This record gives sequence, structure tokens and C-alpha cells, in this order.
Amino acid sequence: VVVVPEERSFLRFVAATLLCSVFVVVLAVVRPYKRIENHVLAVGTNLVLLLVILGASWTTLFESIQELSGEAEAERLLGWPSSDAIFGVTMFLVV
Repeated sequence: VVVVPEERSFLRFVAATLLCSVFVVVLAVVRPYKRIENHVLAVGTNLVLLLVILGASWTTLFESIQELSGEAEAERLLGWPSSDAIFGVTMFLVV
């Protein structure tokens, strides 16, 4: 993910989302831990990481559209009133 240049930050989020999604599925299928508590904690932690990555990518996408076309267009396309709303919902889901 770090190999992708800074100018292509959204591509970094796409790569991180795919990598994290695959890792969660593999972790759930392989079940590398003997105790169920450790397995549940590992899967849950990776799902929270996935939520944070998705929230960051939605925020970046919203702000990019807002910068190019204005806030009204960003709200029309994504359905979020502001990037603060995306951040708030992400933090609510994570915490």
C-alpha cells in the first residue's frame, strides 16, 4: 500500500480495503488460534480496521468531489451532507 504514490491516495485506500477484506476472510476461514476468544478478537479487530479504512476513503472521496465540483455536488453524489458527518458515523461505528 505504501508503494502507491501520494498523488494516488484513493488507490491506496482501494488497495488497503481489498487487502484487509481478504485478510479478514482468510482469518475467519483458517482459524489460526486455538482459543475461540482470540479468534473472535482477531476477526473483530480486523473488521474495525476495515471500517476505519472505508470511512477514510469515503471522506477522501467526498473532499475530492467537493474540491472539484462543490459541496452540493458531493452531497448529491455520495448522500453525505459533509465530511464531518462521514467521520462522525465512522467513529460511532468503531467505538
